Amino acid sequence: MRGSRLGELALGAGTWLVGALFASMLSLLLVRGVRATGSWSRLVTVLTGVPRELEVGGGIGPQIYNTVYLALLSLLFAAPIAIAAAAWLARFAREGVLLSAVRVALDSLASLPSVVYGLFGFLLFVVWLKLGYTVLGGALVLACLNLPVLVGLSEEALRSTPRALEEASLALGASRVQTLLRVTLPHAAPGILSAVVLAFGRVFAESAPLIYTAGLSTDPRTPYSLSPLRSGETLAVHLWYLGSSGVVPDRHVIAAASAAVLVVLAIGTTMLGHALSPRRAV
Repeated sequence: MRGSRLGELALGAGTWLVGALFASMLSLLLVRGVRATGSWSRLVTVLTGVPRELEVGGGIGPQIYNTVYLALLSLLFAAPIAIAAAAWLARFAREGVLLSAVRVALDSLASLPSVVYGLFGFLLFVVWLKLGYTVLGGALVLACLNLPVLVGLSEEALRSTPRALEEASLALGASRVQTLLRVTLPHAAPGILSAVVLAFGRVFAESAPLIYTAGLSTDPRTPYSLSPLRSGETLAVHLWYLGSSGVVPDRHVIAAASAAVLVVLAIGTTMLGHALSPRRAV
């Protein structure tokens, strides 16, 4: 009993320590981002203004817009394919060589570094398909990056549907496809939506794939354009650029604000994803 109690205390202390370190890191980034701007008016200018290359007073408004736009566009490509693949794996695929090969391929793709996806996207979308450095190319490579994760999470959500519900549907004369569309997918919808939101948040931190496909700049004449055939620098890429080769005098202010916004976006989408995930009784 005493050893069990000590083990529980050690696990609890470790959990609180990790939580405290995580909270302190996030607080440091947020406070630094707000304080670096100096005033609320400057903070608003940074969050809504257009970036400048050589002058003080620029902002990250287009980068915030491009980050969210790229994330949405990538999910528009990835989500339907991922849900269809997850449905096949969960309810239609039969055990065999093909299924094993598909699972090995998904596991391998999920473990690849993001820079590999960036090089693949550069060769396929930028060079071979001649899209150039565009938002479309960035969205496509991010869709490839998120596809294995989305398939895995969506398959898990589909498998959570009780077999009794599906068997009842089949017993009433519904086909397997009708059962999937009218029983399995509606029951698994919260889990699938949670997976989509988590994949949406994962995009915010990616920079390597987008450096090779979406470019390092935003056209100041059309910073908020909906055209996917333009270059689109995201927050993560802009943060990397400021730290590596930025020459604007207030780059430390812009970098601190960019990091704070990335933290807010990541935390917000993660909390939303967990809130949408179904709660299962233990």
